[in-house]
Amino acid sequence: MALPLLDRFTEMFVTLPHIEMRKQYWLLGILSVWGCSQTANKQSLKVDQQQIIHPFEIRVKNSDYSQGDNWTYVLTEQELKIIYREDVVGRKDTTLLTKALPISKTLKKISQIDFSQLQGVYANSCISDGSRITVQIKKEGYTRSAHIANYYRQEVGQLIGLLNSLTPDKYKIWYNKKALIALEKECKKNQ
Repeated sequence: MALPLLDRFTEMFVTLPHIEMRKQYWLLGILSVWGCSQTANKQSLKVDQQQIIHPFEIRVKNSDYSQGDNWTYVLTEQELKIIYREDVVGRKDTTLLTKALPISKTLKKISQIDFSQLQGVYANSCISDGSRITVQIKKEGYTRSAHIANYYRQEVGQLIGLLNSLTPDKYKIWYNKKALIALEKECKKNQ
């Protein structure tokens, strides 16, 4: 039967009569500290790997022309910024919120959303007004841009749901899956 490593060292030092007892304990202590530090290093590497969030920049422009609202959300792995865009010539944009973001499960989930198929225009042709969202993504060697008008896309729904969890209530983006899908079905019936 194999003895644990510490028991082996203890057995070895006890059977060596030519080494003083004090030196045996000293050497045993050094080996114990070294062994514990190796275990701690391995555990910290596992934690660090779980906390890595690859760099990204996501811009979500939320326009509701019926309300005259035009907001831009700039999200990175480190920060969220919300800007009110003035469409009137001569007026400046207003930064409403700048928030440093700690590493979190939410940011990790956002960084893992696959936007590789997102491209172009997705629109409900039966609605000429209402929700208009433009999404621009830069991450992991690719850039994507899409305009979504009263239409539901799964990856955009995931993004907006997670983005809204980082945002104060008054700045949340409306992107209701059930309502948008119902509008799409109604449109298809009437065509």
